[in-house]
Amino acid sequence: MAIEELINQITPMLTPEQQQAISNRTKAISDEAHEGKKSFERSVEDKWDQKPITPARMMFELSNAMPDNALVVDDSLSNRAMFRHYFQALERGDIRGVRGQSIGGGIGATMGTQCANPNRPVGGIIGDGSAMMTIQGLWTAANDNIPCVFVICNNGMYRILRTNFNIYQKDVL
Repeated sequence: MAIEELINQITPMLTPEQQQAISNRTKAISDEAHEGKKSFERSVEDKWDQKPITPARMMFELSNAMPDNALVVDDSLSNRAMFRHYFQALERGDIRGVRGQSIGGGIGATMGTQCANPNRPVGGIIGDGSAMMTIQGLWTAANDNIPCVFVICNNGMYRILRTNFNIYQKDVL
C-alpha cells in the first residue's frame, strides 16, 4: 500500500525526538480509544439484561455468534455505533459497509458479498427501515439458494425519518 511505502521512506529521516513524539501520540490515541471503549461498556451495563434485548446486547451476542472467518455487511443504520463497537474485523474487508446515505442496500450487498465469496460465511446486519425498501431481496436469496444470513434489527419504526424530522422541524420552526 502507498501509506506503507511512505512510512518506509520517511522513517529513516526522523530524529529520535520525532520518533519519541510519534510514539507518545500513538500511545495517547490508543489509551483514549481504550478508555472510550470502557466508557461505552459502562454506559450500557445498567440495561444489559433488559427485555426486549437492547441494541448493544444484540450486537454483542451477534458478534460472538459469527464464525471467525465470516464477512459481515453493516447496514444497521440506527444501531451502527453498537455494531462498530462489538464487531471487529480481523482482515481488511471483513466488514462491508453500505454507504452514501442510501437506504435499502443491505440485503443486496449481503447477497452480492456471499456470491463473491462462496467459501466464506456472510451475514448482513440490516435496519428494519432499510430492509423495508428491498425486502423482496429475501425471495431472491431463497429462490437462488444464496446461503447468507440476514439479521433485521427491529426498533419498531423507520427511526432515521423520525430523527431527521426532529432536526428539520427545528430548522423550519
